[in-house]
Amino acid sequence: MLKNKLLNLLSLTAVMFSVVSCSSSSSSSQSSSDADDKFHEVYEAYKANNGTLSYEEWLKSIKGEQGPAGKDGNDGKPGTNGKDGTNFLTGTEDPTVNDIAGTKVGDIYLNTTTYNLYKKTGETSWTGIGNIKGQDSPIFNKKVNVTLQLNGGELKENEKTSYELNYGDTLDTLPVPTYQDHTFIGWATGYGDFDKKFSKADGVYTDLTLHAVYQFTPDKTKETIKLGLYPQSVVTDETLLTALATAVDTDKDGYVEYEGKEYKKGNYSNSKADSYYLVEPIEWKYNSDGLLYTTKSIFTSAFLSIETERKINGAYVYANNYKYSLVRAWLNGYDYPTMYGGSQTDYSVDNYKGKGFLDVAFSKEERNEILTTKVDNSLKSVKLDTENKYLCDDTDDKIFLLSGEEAMNTSHGFTGNKFDTPTRVRTSTDYSYADDQTKPEISWWLRSPAQHVGSYVRITDKQGYVNSHNAKFVNGIVPALKI
Repeated sequence: MLKNKLLNLLSLTAVMFSVVSCSSSSSSSQSSSDADDKFHEVYEAYKANNGTLSYEEWLKSIKGEQGPAGKDGNDGKPGTNGKDGTNFLTGTEDPTVNDIAGTKVGDIYLNTTTYNLYKKTGETSWTGIGNIKGQDSPIFNKKVNVTLQLNGGELKENEKTSYELNYGDTLDTLPVPTYQDHTFIGWATGYGDFDKKFSKADGVYTDLTLHAVYQFTPDKTKETIKLGLYPQSVVTDETLLTALATAVDTDKDGYVEYEGKEYKKGNYSNSKADSYYLVEPIEWKYNSDGLLYTTKSIFTSAFLSIETERKINGAYVYANNYKYSLVRAWLNGYDYPTMYGGSQTDYSVDNYKGKGFLDVAFSKEERNEILTTKVDNSLKSVKLDTENKYLCDDTDDKIFLLSGEEAMNTSHGFTGNKFDTPTRVRTSTDYSYADDQTKPEISWWLRSPAQHVGSYVRITDKQGYVNSHNAKFVNGIVPALKI
């Protein structure tokens, strides 16, 4: 009877093995517990029938061959994604200078130059959260200097152009300079570039020069307007000359910066290499049609460095051709080979790109206010001639020379003929004083070609008479523009 019971239990055990191996995940725990009880009951019957194996050995002895693998069960549902960790980044500049690609809100950034900590608080914004420098740091108790560059403006008598701050401090107050025909719009860390605006809330961590930025807002009710900056008056004060000789700060144009003003070392031809000239606002005569021309000769140059014909793109070009002249390239910052093809040698004109009068004398805001003018170079623009074979194409320029017609136009403040007149007389600035000049008055270039020979160009002489001169000779430059 015991034997039959054992056989029955063994049969049940086999069924139980099958049931347990096929149980679903939801019921497998309960089934496994029930099976353990049955196995122990069978094992006890085995022992009662003189079985000698341990429970583990007995289980192993009754286990059949492994059956085929069952089908994979369904995948469980995906779990919830964990939160992104905060990235810690380092660099030698503040992240506010150039946003760092691939960063996210919440990331932390350490400037290893200043030891300032920043946290990213927006898509492109970083907020300072502290500084980790200690007393042993080389920047502990460090002082920094802020210098103001006025760019033609003036401060009140009690206002200063330099400040000493503790490292990381802010400038609580900044002066507001005044500048004729301009409205002050703020301070910037880039020269004449308000895209780099400086705020009083910005901490200062290094020596810094702040540049005054203005919007050009001319008073058109007056006869003259101030626009642009250029070297003009020679410095004669001995104390200032001594200070300038040891000054080391220079700007993008090579001007020496000292106490909020700029100075150019050496005159236009560098024949007076040890002289200094104050960079100051340029004065222009304003006309009702929007034409402006300078009240003085602000530079001295040849119309072209040679008097002979040149071959440009297969055609011969005379020296009195304004389109390809040296003076037009200098006024506008042109590189003729880039514009028209050919080589620098073909034109006998240097590359003035980025270093012409337009680039140097005017801020970005001022350049935006100067119109591009269709410059008339037709026979009508010459005025004095009934025919002229040396005419050139019209040009499109921001800065240009006056034509014969414009220099003999009563609506521009001149007499309507070519004869002597004081309204056409121009004096040189100290900076543009020609090397062989003995009096302030100077002859100045017009853009119109003379009629009689291809190397001569119209000028206004020292008495205001409209005459002509060889293109390779040096004369004054009286720029014109429209606003």
